[in-house]
Amino acid sequence: MINIVRQRVKEIEIEILLFYQDVKNQQKNVILAIEKNDKELLLLVAKREQKINQKYNRIFKNTVYDLAKYSLFGSYLRKILAYSYISNELEKIANHICGVSLFLLNKKLLSPEKVFLMNFLNKSLNAFIKVEKLFFLKDVKILLKFLRNTSIKLNFEEFFDNLKKIISNHSSSSQYPFNQCFRSLQRIFDHLKNIVEYLLLIQSFIEFKEYKNNKL
Repeated sequence: MINIVRQRVKEIEIEILLFYQDVKNQQKNVILAIEKNDKELLLLVAKREQKINQKYNRIFKNTVYDLAKYSLFGSYLRKILAYSYISNELEKIANHICGVSLFLLNKKLLSPEKVFLMNFLNKSLNAFIKVEKLFFLKDVKILLKFLRNTSIKLNFEEFFDNLKKIISNHSSSSQYPFNQCFRSLQRIFDHLKNIVEYLLLIQSFIEFKEYKNNKL
């Protein structure tokens, strides 16, 4: 078993080094594109964002699986790792909320904007309450059902229709902060869903793996 683990660690190290080179080359290409005013190269770099994210997700997923698979205390390490990432998701949510607060300090909102903000802040709060209850459940089926239904998913069509109406009332120079503020609200729902996924990881590595594979 130890030889298998050592071999797997070497494979991960190679993956990380290749990933490092890939990201470094992205930076080099941006510098080169700026120097040569090469719009096509800039577009090429921008289009690689999704591939970079996919590579990160693959490495992250595989290392989580390795922890659970090869460690004698895999279930405990899995919990520690999951809670670590849950804290990270909570930090991101808090940052979004702080950003919205700072934005509101410097803006006088019109009535439609207040309604929009309050509507989606309340929805995110309700989603928060629903997710909090899942911390005390150990039923994998409930977690999976929760992830697969729409209970913590934002109605994107409704959200962006309202967003377009709101920012259309402002000049182009003032639209950007509004756009950023409201998108922060949207991201809160994404982070909450991630937290539920980590709760699933705590309860069952096998179910978590199957869920993520089906999702991808």
